Amino acid sequence: MISVYVHADHDFQMKSALERVSMSGKRDGENTSNGTNKYRSDFYHYHTGRSWDDAENYDLCINSGKLGFEKTVELIESYIKIK
Repeated sequence: MISVYVHADHDFQMKSALERVSMSGKRDGENTSNGTNKYRSDFYHYHTGRSWDDAENYDLCINSGKLGFEKTVELIESYIKIK
């Protein structure tokens, strides 16, 4: 198993959320993103007892805001081949 944590800055997350889902504005995007991140954090903590955003819990951490989605996927695939 390889664990990967993909993160991005707030602006990139909002832009991405608005592109994926039809929302009426920035506030809706922020509410959706915050709710999703809270759910993920709670789920991860419930099942592992660890913090979702702690880099030490992962084999690979990637800032998709800097790489973009395509390069992020390429990096993960390359890591899997190396591992």
